[in-house]
Parts: sequence; C-alpha cells; structure tokens
Amino acid sequence: MPIDPQNDVTFRIENIPAMAALEIAWRELREDGAGSFFTSWHWIGTWLQTLPCQIEPQLIRALRGSATVGLAIAVFTRSKRHLLVDTRQLHFNSTGNN
Repeated sequence: MPIDPQNDVTFRIENIPAMAALEIAWRELREDGAGSFFTSWHWIGTWLQTLPCQIEPQLIRALRGSATVGLAIAVFTRSKRHLLVDTRQLHFNSTGNN
C-alpha cells in the first residue's frame, strides 16, 4: 500500500513550547468542545504549571501533512521494578506518580 502524506498521520516529539503558543494550539484542536474535561486546556494548562521542576514533559504532535491533528503531553520515567529490573515508562497527560 503506497504512503499518502496527505492522509497518513506522523508523530513528532518536541520540547514544550511557550505556554501561550501551546494554549493556542491546544484550544484550536478542541474548538468543537469534544472530549473530556481532563484533556481540556483548563486541566492540561493548570497541570503543566504545577509540575515540579524535575519533571520534564515533552509534547507529542500528530500531523497529517503539515496540519496538527492531535497533541498530547508525554512524561518519560525510569524506575526499578522489584529492585532488579530497570524499566522505562511513557505516560500521556500524567506523570505516572501516584
């Protein structure tokens, strides 16, 4: 099956841009009001502003051609399971901390 860049979705991992720019992009995707409150800018923006300095979130951007069709905040973590196994985790719109 041939790749159609106009219909295929690609993903990029980016640094979080300035909050004002991220807010505009986030709100543009949710103009129709669809989705959960927990993916709204009110929730995500507040959550990002309250994250501790040691947590460095990344932006995952979904693109169809050059148009942004999805955004998520990703937090990558490392931990030891059962004190033996080094694990890496990826959390969307959360830190993975309880």
